[in-house]
Amino acid sequence: MRTNLPALLPKGLNAPSSCRTLVNGLRLAWIAVVLWGEVGVFFYNLRSCDWPDRLQPESPDLRSAHILVVADPQVLDHRSYPERGLVLTMLSQFIADLNLRKSWRVTMHRLRPHAVVFLGDMMDGGRTDMDDDEYEAYYERFRSIFALDYVPLPVYYLPGNHDIGLGKSDTFSPDAVKRYVSHFGPLNQRFSVGNHTIMLIDAPSLVQEDYKRVQRGYSFEDWPNVIDGPLEFVKRYKSEEHNSPVILFSHIPLARPPNTNCGPLREKGTIRQGTGLGYQNTLTEPATNYLLKSLRPTLILSGDDHDYCEYAHTLPLLDGSSSVESAKEVSVKSFSMAMGIRRPGFQLLSLTSTVTPDNMVQIPNGPPQDVPCLLPNQLGVYLYAYVPFIVFSLLALFLSNIRRTSARESYRTSSYMRTQNRSRSPRGRSASEEFGNGNVNHVNGNIELSRRLSSRDDVKDVDIHVHERDHDAYVLAPQTERQHGGERRKRSWSLTFTLCGQLRRLTVGPLPHFCGQGDDVRGRNEVELPPREEQGLFRGFSRDVLDVAWPAGAEPLVLGRAI
Repeated sequence: MRTNLPALLPKGLNAPSSCRTLVNGLRLAWIAVVLWGEVGVFFYNLRSCDWPDRLQPESPDLRSAHILVVADPQVLDHRSYPERGLVLTMLSQFIADLNLRKSWRVTMHRLRPHAVVFLGDMMDGGRTDMDDDEYEAYYERFRSIFALDYVPLPVYYLPGNHDIGLGKSDTFSPDAVKRYVSHFGPLNQRFSVGNHTIMLIDAPSLVQEDYKRVQRGYSFEDWPNVIDGPLEFVKRYKSEEHNSPVILFSHIPLARPPNTNCGPLREKGTIRQGTGLGYQNTLTEPATNYLLKSLRPTLILSGDDHDYCEYAHTLPLLDGSSSVESAKEVSVKSFSMAMGIRRPGFQLLSLTSTVTPDNMVQIPNGPPQDVPCLLPNQLGVYLYAYVPFIVFSLLALFLSNIRRTSARESYRTSSYMRTQNRSRSPRGRSASEEFGNGNVNHVNGNIELSRRLSSRDDVKDVDIHVHERDHDAYVLAPQTERQHGGERRKRSWSLTFTLCGQLRRLTVGPLPHFCGQGDDVRGRNEVELPPREEQGLFRGFSRDVLDVAWPAGAEPLVLGRAI
């Protein structure tokens, strides 16, 4: 029969409790690490991000409008990275969507803007030729990521080259512009906030119209405008009288000299002029000068480049004026972690004005104020937090299972040898009658057997210690069948040898029960180990890894939906 004696297990085999303690400890540690890496790091990085007018003294006549500016979220689709393969593309899309959703919700929860402006490239494949159902599903994905849950607020979009295309390509949809207008709104927009004029211009269409103008040899003033095009939009504004400051939003940055310094927040390189399939890095210099002269903006916000860049444009002189004016342009960081930058970001814009008590007209109070905010380095969290902790967890679980299996095998060997010693005592005689109460040494050739009696709970156990003198290995003869307590002894073979300077024993036990050799192979007096201790190294290690991994793997999914 088997005996359950968990209290008598040696120290190494009390590992169920120590192993489970390690597993539970790693679970708690992973929950804390993932909670920080998926949520806490976002709040931590935005802890100092606030509206630039926060230090302005309060006044009952002072009004502030807060506008959140988001550039190039570029929600991915299955065409975004064709070289990565299906599985890696789906994984990239899932991680990028999750990161965008967390960034958006934490930003909205933390800052509570009055309005939002998207600087174009909302969807990476918005210009791609696809059927209407696929486009609708794509658009709904964008809306689900950038959901407005807490309160409705005005959201303005301007087109990017990934939304409506730029140039000609067989992969571009002929319905790209039509789809954009029906889902995101007009290509060119103008509205007023706090007596500031906000101009949203269709930069990709401006590039294409500028090419046509140059090819036909027209100046900007003589050019027959494209109906509802960006140049007609600018000329219409220019023909009107206005006194409010202008803030220009353009997806494509304005022209600047080569190798212009972009400031300390730039991660790498600078903005250079260049063109390619479906893109142009900057507007042309003539188009830039025309916009600066016609609109005379006080601030320009652009996107497309994905990295931060700050540059001051010199405005063309007005007729009869000698004063030099400048306009700061900020190329806003991409909001997405998938755009080749370590730290995504966004821009905060504060427009302050004073309300006159007589006619309640808002008068701009100083120039517009803007400040960049940086989101966490999500890829850095994966590489420098998750990966090292994965390696540590696997190593700890592997060593724990090595210790468990080694202790189990050691205990089984000693238990088997004690069982064999009991079975060698003649029937009807106790171990003390057979050997006495001392030690018996017997030398036969090169083998010395030392038998030592020990007692536990009034049962005499005999330990056998085998020492090799001259030979590296020897084989014990098969045991004879003897009656012991009404039960037949079972044949077994033992091979003893030296390995790495230590004596080893390999025992081939009796045949299993299904071969007709009697009772269970374990023997009637062997201690039955707990089920977990019966698992091998690989199986126990795999089970521990799964026990630790599933809470950590499920946590980002839950948090991504919860925050």
